[in-house]
Amino acid sequence: MIKGRERAEKEEPMTEKELLLTSLLDCKRSDLYAKNFSLDDNQKEILTSMLKRREKGEPVQYITGFTEFMGFPIKVDRRVLIPRPETEILVEQTIQFIRNNFSAREINILDLCTGSGNIAISLARHLSGNRIVASDISSQALDIARENAAANNVQDKIIFIESDLFKQGFEGRNSLFDIIVCNPPYLKFSDLDHAATELAFEPRIALDAGKDGLLFYEKIISQAPQYLKKDGYLILEIGFNQLNAIKEILGFCKKFVLENVVKDYNNIDRVIFLRKVN
Repeated sequence: MIKGRERAEKEEPMTEKELLLTSLLDCKRSDLYAKNFSLDDNQKEILTSMLKRREKGEPVQYITGFTEFMGFPIKVDRRVLIPRPETEILVEQTIQFIRNNFSAREINILDLCTGSGNIAISLARHLSGNRIVASDISSQALDIARENAAANNVQDKIIFIESDLFKQGFEGRNSLFDIIVCNPPYLKFSDLDHAATELAFEPRIALDAGKDGLLFYEKIISQAPQYLKKDGYLILEIGFNQLNAIKEILGFCKKFVLENVVKDYNNIDRVIFLRKVN
């Protein structure tokens, strides 16, 4: 498996115009320079429209309709959050953890707040013989996630559930999961009002975590133990400077022990491993 940092160092990232052109022409970056491309009138019109959308702040990924995650394509539009490079760390760490600790048996995994399905699909692609459930509150997001699962040939390996966290579709699933992995919304709503223009194009429901950015951590940490097996793990992506506040939540909950904290490439605490106790 090529890790995120290795991919980033392998070659210089494409410029935005290159991304738009390769999408428009359905070609590789190298083809832009190896071949003599000439845009017809229709293509010129489409490219002009793309550039205008970008000038207004719309993310390139929404304009092209795709992004890359863990080395494979993920369809995205304004129904789902654009997967971030930091989330590859969450996925890589989860895959390695499962290989190191659960290689001898089949396990049950829940991807909570699945969005585009990027986490569940990555796990299904890299881990065989496990049962994966992916849930989201948004039926529109789940439509995209199902499309992405089919496009990556893992549609038969993932069960999709529409649910507000654990409210629907989890009847009879008590103590079912060995691992729950989640990249929840974790931005303060006040930060959203002053965020980059690009964030305004993404679904607020996938970003807004209330006044302090901790709303979903409080809910997930309090509710997840019911659905985890004994000594099961909750693996979470966290935001900048949130670790101490999450430790306080854990202190009140008393149902998890913090076993590991993983930093991202900017030396920011990004992924936490919580083991169920009691």
